[in-house]
Amino acid sequence: MPMVAITALCDITAWPERRAGDFTLPAWATGGVVVVVVIVVVIVVVVIVVVVVAVVVGLVVLAVVVVVVVVVVVIVVVVVVVVVVVVVVVVVADVIQLENFYWEFFPLYLYWDACWVIALS
Repeated sequence: MPMVAITALCDITAWPERRAGDFTLPAWATGGVVVVVVIVVVIVVVVIVVVVVAVVVGLVVLAVVVVVVVVVVVIVVVVVVVVVVVVVVVVVADVIQLENFYWEFFPLYLYWDACWVIALS
């Protein structure tokens, strides 16, 4: 899911690297996906261990509560990480595009800045 969202956003925002035909996900985005996967795997392993121990001991209610709590925590963690990664991807893409736009229309920006300086003085 995070990878699909990131790829879709990168397609929408058309990163310069992608336009050049050499698009790869930034290292931090790939790292974010890996972190989410590791967190989910660790939580799932802990849940399995707790549930097995609880069932063996006869605490079925505890097992159910733990499963529900962990499922909610996993969902929240994944959603938060996906939202943060997506927001960062959009912001970085916008900054890259803004810089390209700035350098492409640099004389226009100089003119615009000069107009503001004159207007504010």
